[in-house]
Amino acid sequence: MDFKRVDVGNATEAVRLLLEELALQEYRFTIGLREPESEVRVEYASNDGWKGTTLTVSDSTLLKSRQDSKLRSELATEWRQKLTRAKRRTSAREDRRAEATALGRAWADEKADALRDDVPAADWPDFWEEASNGPLPPDLAWEERSDMLVSATRAAQDRWRELRSEQLYAESIEEDGGASEAEAVRLEASLRDGLPRGIRLGRDGCRVHLQNAATDQERSVTSLGDAARVIEEWTEQSDD
Repeated sequence: MDFKRVDVGNATEAVRLLLEELALQEYRFTIGLREPESEVRVEYASNDGWKGTTLTVSDSTLLKSRQDSKLRSELATEWRQKLTRAKRRTSAREDRRAEATALGRAWADEKADALRDDVPAADWPDFWEEASNGPLPPDLAWEERSDMLVSATRAAQDRWRELRSEQLYAESIEEDGGASEAEAVRLEASLRDGLPRGIRLGRDGCRVHLQNAATDQERSVTSLGDAARVIEEWTEQSDD
C-alpha cells in the first residue's frame, strides 16, 4: 500500500480515537505505517513510572476503525490488555489535556516525517507554526476547543524542538563520521557543574543528553544554548 498524506492523517486520528477509549492519564504515540501491518509505539504513565510498548495492527484495520465504532471498540479491548498498569483519567479536563498533548506531539511527528528524507534539518523551521496544527476532534464547545488548542500547540512546539534537535544531531554524526566525540566531551565538561537539581547529564560517544529526574524525559543537546532551552522548557512544565 502506498501511504499518502491523507492515510497518515487518518491513521493518526484512528489511533487517537482508540487511545481515548482507554482513558490513559498521560500518553504519547508514533505510527509506523507499512504493509501489511502498521506499528504503533505508545508511551504511557503507569503506576511504575513511564512505560512503552509497540502494538501491531493491520494497516487496513487501523484505517477502517476510524469510522467503525464496533471495530474500534474491539481493538481498544485488545490494546487495553497490553498497556499494563496504565494510569487512567478521572475527569473530563484530564481527558482533554491528555488527548491534546498526544495529538500535538503527533502533529509534530507527522511534519518531521514529511521533511526528514527531503529537507536538511538546518532548513527546518526553527519553531512550530500554528498554521501547521492539525485538526481537533469535532463537536467541541468553544471553551473546550480553545483549551485543547492551547495544550496541543504547546505539546507540538515542545516535540518539534526535540525532533529538530535530534535530526540536527543525527545529520552531524553522519557528516562527521563520528569524529565529533571530542566536542561532546567538551560540552559535557562545560555542563557538568552548572545543572539545576533534578537534571542529570550523560554522554554516549558523540551524544550528550540531559535527563529530567522528575519525569524520566531525556533530550539530546548539541550546545550550551540548546541545553539552556531544554532546561527552561522543563522548568516551565514543572511550574505548570
